[in-house]
Amino acid sequence: MSMPRIDFHGLPAAARQAVTLHTVPVRSVRPAEAGRNSAVAAVLTTASGPVFVKGIPVDHPQAAAQHREVAIAPHLPALAPRLLWHEEVAGWQAARGRPGRRAARLPGAGAQAGGVLTPAVHASNACPSFE
Repeated sequence: MSMPRIDFHGLPAAARQAVTLHTVPVRSVRPAEAGRNSAVAAVLTTASGPVFVKGIPVDHPQAAAQHREVAIAPHLPALAPRLLWHEEVAGWQAARGRPGRRAARLPGAGAQAGGVLTPAVHASNACPSFE
């Protein structure tokens, strides 16, 4: 389900403050170019390097998907971008991690992606159930 994007600065002040408490100082904000599964998706340039932040209203139907991402994050292999924190504040849930690369979804990309996806499949044994 695709959703309209809002700018990081369009978040409620309390939600934006919760994010910046973990990322100070924020030197710049660049909207993420790909993906449409979060209302807010941006790469923040900080003193400790770039971080990816995404957020969604807690009452949005897609919010459950972000909760699942948070739950499985500790079980992903080292090649996956690390989730650094997750918070719910001011009616929003926000997650921050190190920027990664978007998965290839082009015809013929399966052979390239196969070696990358294999460790993730093996890691699924330790993932929590969502049934």
